[in-house]
Amino acid sequence: MFESGVGAVNAPMMSGMATGGRTTKSSHPYLLKRMSELATLIAMRPIDIELPYWQSTKAELVAVLGSQGGQMGADSLAEVARKSISCVHYPRHTKHRHCGVCPGCIGRRQAMLCAGIVDSDQEYEYDLFSNDPSRLPSADKLDFMKAIIAQVHDFSAINDNLDLPDRLRSWFLGPAGIATSEDGARPWLAVLRKYRLEWLGLAQAQRDSILPWALWLDPSDNDTSRYASGF
Repeated sequence: MFESGVGAVNAPMMSGMATGGRTTKSSHPYLLKRMSELATLIAMRPIDIELPYWQSTKAELVAVLGSQGGQMGADSLAEVARKSISCVHYPRHTKHRHCGVCPGCIGRRQAMLCAGIVDSDQEYEYDLFSNDPSRLPSADKLDFMKAIIAQVHDFSAINDNLDLPDRLRSWFLGPAGIATSEDGARPWLAVLRKYRLEWLGLAQAQRDSILPWALWLDPSDNDTSRYASGF
């Protein structure tokens, strides 16, 4: 299954968000383990469902399309990525294929920007990365962005040693957790930490803009400079 580590974990974006489509665990390691066991029993032969790119962020996966994708017919793989659709509201009955403010759209923009693939802002009804005030969403449409930024703040508890923070312990070592020990959790924590640093880099690049979300991340965070130069 070609899902990033961040998508496989799919941590709740805010406290209490434990059910529903926005916290689906369709790629979660525990689910894939149990589904592999079920498929093995049904088929009467070993079947494993694997996550070959679980140590990568979505941005790192998308970056491969731009740097190593080569040609695919008349279009490069980067162009194929631009033509893809991520909006949870699709199909929409407007001129825009993406709303720009749902979790799918926000994850897409973050990954494409960090990967260096320029995605046309005209694909989006609202543009969270625009310096044109007319393209920015109103405050009542920023709930998901706020939730995602709050999640990024939660990941700040992951230190350089990748020690398992108390606030993340229940979803890593719980009954249906990702790992069976703190050592087993560290590679997954590394992915979430990379994801946080990507967001810090985007915020640093937008520090002089009018974008409200860029101010929600602490501009004094020393980790920001590590990822800022690429944006």
